[in-house]
Amino acid sequence: MPTGKMSWKYHSPYKVPLGGFEASGTWTILYSFYDGEKNGVKYRGTRRLAYLPDTSDGKEVLFLLIK
Repeated sequence: MPTGKMSWKYHSPYKVPLGGFEASGTWTILYSFYDGEKNGVKYRGTRRLAYLPDTSDGKEVLFLLIK
């Protein structure tokens, strides 16, 4: 697993609508992986965004990702 960090933020239903879940809020997750090296091969870091609905299932997934 590359080194990096994960951060998350809640958004109200109308600020960041999530298709199929327009009535619930949205959790935005930002993954930041740093440049590194594995087995002598260097690689560049990257950033990725992910979205989860603010539902019981979405919160469960978020808390599992935090662990």
